Amino acid sequence: MLVIDSLDAGYDRTPVLHSVSITVRPASMVAVIGANGAGKSTLLRAVSGLIKPSGGTVSVDGHSVKYRSEREVVQAGISHVPEGRQVFANLTVQENLRLGGYTTRRRGDLSARQSDLIDLFPELGSRFRSYAGSLSGGQQQMLAIARGLMAGPRYLLLDEPSLGLAPQVVDKIFVALLSLRQRGVGILLVEQNGRMALANADEGCLLEQGHLTMSGTGRKLLGDPAVVEKYLGVGSSIGGSERQKAIASRLASALRL
Repeated sequence: MLVIDSLDAGYDRTPVLHSVSITVRPASMVAVIGANGAGKSTLLRAVSGLIKPSGGTVSVDGHSVKYRSEREVVQAGISHVPEGRQVFANLTVQENLRLGGYTTRRRGDLSARQSDLIDLFPELGSRFRSYAGSLSGGQQQMLAIARGLMAGPRYLLLDEPSLGLAPQVVDKIFVALLSLRQRGVGILLVEQNGRMALANADEGCLLEQGHLTMSGTGRKLLGDPAVVEKYLGVGSSIGGSERQKAIASRLASALRL
């Protein structure tokens, strides 16, 4: 398991996270929702080693990664896909993927993962030798996720993967995430589309001003009136049961169930 226990973190002398505890199990998805500035991105940065926690622990399968370098965190089984895609625009899709696997020493592993990810994101296969900067926003997001997966992580940290994307593209992203969960990857998801995230997550967490104030199943948070009113919008649609059925159908087709 990926265990975040009583984590404190911030920037310089400004604390942001206060004793946050979250557990991500293999083959599960945990969605973190909250307002802008609640500390969601800081949480992912602290777990992946981009910033150093000031208190608490982060461990992967019982081994602490709290004070390890970013490279060592990746080698321990954690990949972080940051907000804003951040692909290397002047490199091709193939070159971006190769960079994602820089910690992997066996060339055969890289080739196998690359082929697997092209199956997961077929649109990347048709643009394999295109520069990343020429891709659409949705294709760049797929590339960012695929690049993170090239390291072969057991736990994937995702920061706002649906931001700025059309609903049809968001559906494709979530189909891919659910497929990864089926394959055993544990996913810690920070997502502005709270309804979509909670509807598909095994567990949901509400972060408010750096404090974890509520947790439970995704459906529990999705049905909590206070969460709906404050963070999901009283009048907004859940995305519709028909849309959820469509995503499930596409997932089943993708997995050939």
